[in-house]
Amino acid sequence: MHQDEHLLLPHLGDLYRTALCILTGNAKAAERLVESVYREVSRQHDWRDCPRVCLFHALFRLVRSSSGIRVFRFRLYPPARPATSRPDVLGHLDALPQAFRDAFLLVDCMDLTIEEASRILELDTQALSVHLEEARARLDELTASNSPAITAATC
Repeated sequence: MHQDEHLLLPHLGDLYRTALCILTGNAKAAERLVESVYREVSRQHDWRDCPRVCLFHALFRLVRSSSGIRVFRFRLYPPARPATSRPDVLGHLDALPQAFRDAFLLVDCMDLTIEEASRILELDTQALSVHLEEARARLDELTASNSPAITAATC
């Protein structure tokens, strides 16, 4: 292990849960993906000032670029944060376009800042903010029957 690789380790749990969220729910596939991400990032030299962002950026890049990775319905295995009081929200994430779902997952479920999420998704902060607002608005519409509004504390 490289002397600074220990800085990556605290983020692997969130990375694994996120891989399970955006993949099939197959634990082995998520584990292999996280291992690939870890190997890729640990070989780079520019991750030390922002290890979490670099790990998530590599994860999303690998998912988007790999024709062998098939993204299925959104599932949360296990909850990325303490259990949401809004299970109805998670059930409606499949109705969102992928860009909106990614923004919601990173910012509202994984507690990343807008700036961090924009670096991960390779979007400017204004575009990411629009995606996030649209995701929240659409989720509000889908869950409007008897639920409070969607906020950053939803997940």
